[in-house]
Amino acid sequence: MKLMNRIVITVMIIGLNNLAQAKGVAYKATVVDVRIDHTGHGFIKFKEPLKDAHNSSIPDCTQEAYSNMLAFDVNTAGGKAVMAIAL
Repeated sequence: MKLMNRIVITVMIIGLNNLAQAKGVAYKATVVDVRIDHTGHGFIKFKEPLKDAHNSSIPDCTQEAYSNMLAFDVNTAGGKAVMAIAL
């Protein structure tokens, strides 16, 4: 029973402890530009603004000037995956 409790608590901690939550979605996105600087930080510029999950508007956390951009870091595994998909 103790083992089951530990497993459940571990899964709950992992599930509730999200370091980042995606708010923007790029459905049928057309990539206009990809830029990566010498530090490994980069961005992808899309033709259309990113939408929320319901495809209605830009997320609240997004500034209007950057509504069609997605930032990433190629020094991480996730950033390398984003770069590979964009290119």
